[in-house]
Amino acid sequence: MVPKPIYVHTPTTDSSLPSRGKEYRFAVGTPDGPSSNSWKLTSRRTGDIYLACRDNFKEIKISLHASGRWRIGFTTEALSRRPDILTPSSDRVWDKWTPEKDSTKELVVAYQLLILPDELHVTPDSRIGWKKVHYLEPEQGKAAVFSVCITPSKDPLNFELQGAVLHIADLDSLRTVQLVAHLEPEASIRALLHGALPRVNEIFDAKGLTMPANAILALSGYRLDGIRWFSAMRYSED
Repeated sequence: MVPKPIYVHTPTTDSSLPSRGKEYRFAVGTPDGPSSNSWKLTSRRTGDIYLACRDNFKEIKISLHASGRWRIGFTTEALSRRPDILTPSSDRVWDKWTPEKDSTKELVVAYQLLILPDELHVTPDSRIGWKKVHYLEPEQGKAAVFSVCITPSKDPLNFELQGAVLHIADLDSLRTVQLVAHLEPEASIRALLHGALPRVNEIFDAKGLTMPANAILALSGYRLDGIRWFSAMRYSED
């Protein structure tokens, strides 16, 4: 059976995938309808890779350094503007890890963004300054999964899932970083996100804070295979 392709609205008349270059901006949604937050994948010839939100979660960045120092945390720019985000003894980087495989020889799924189909909270009139954004069209009952993959190949990855390689950028003479999008059952992704909520409640309780109504939470965690992920979800007491 041939997997059903996903549909991507491209910002130019050239709709061919994958795109090439050092930057790639993307979101789930449609150009004329609601969408998720917009994200930007940036790569450098040094082998460093950065994944950052371009609107609601600008304070957060995922850094995958060629040295093997991989991390997610608050940006230095965010802390200069909002020093109250952290206590004096807190580390702006809340998760640090090193890839287990040698990414010069093997495929490594370095990071994933998980977006539920009903978590598209950004309206067209609020997308100020959004340019050259690729929109992955949502599908009922399916969550969008964006995987940042490092591979020792210049060719697009082959896989059997419902999805596509959206973007490829050279890291050096041998390796590329490839952004792969595919769809997974919404229920399994929702269960994964809900598993991260107790920790959020613990943090708020420890600080004596009350969760604001309709707050959109930044969640992160691990999948069963150890892959780190990030997602945004509206808070509910249910």
